[in-house]
Amino acid sequence: MGAKTARQLGSRADIAFGAAGIATVTAPTATEVNALTRIEDQIAGSSTLETPRTGSGARIEGLSEIETAEVAGLITNGAITGSAFQHFTAGDATANDIFIVFDDSAVPATTQHLVVCRGGFSGASGVAAADDVVDVYTVQVSARNPIGPPQGEAQMFSFELRVSNVETNVQVV
Repeated sequence: MGAKTARQLGSRADIAFGAAGIATVTAPTATEVNALTRIEDQIAGSSTLETPRTGSGARIEGLSEIETAEVAGLITNGAITGSAFQHFTAGDATANDIFIVFDDSAVPATTQHLVVCRGGFSGASGVAAADDVVDVYTVQVSARNPIGPPQGEAQMFSFELRVSNVETNVQVV
């Protein structure tokens, strides 16, 4: 791709998550992104990963003004929510890796990163590479809830992430 202006859109997004750490969220390295756990294939079926942001307005008119005016004020990052599949293997405590990645039991909560490459990672075998354009969310897991298993369907769980920072359209170095 080369430049952030050449952001590619794909039919699926590549998503990485975890606590491996990204030192500079405005310039993550391919090594840092690739150290995170890939989760796009674990997102449940037609479920989406919701990353809401909302803005509010601040009123600036004075008492003597005829017109009223409002300017953009605070932007609020909503909780990121989604649902994913659980995987179990009898006798293997690490088989349910994706459920473990979204651990909500740490006190205080662990700061982690969610990296979304909306056009898909461009490196060999689908890994992150320099010049990929990504969104980097600095988050903490606030909830991880097993979803009641419907008969004949896969085990799933929902998760909720609290966002402390968002950097959109940043280039992987």
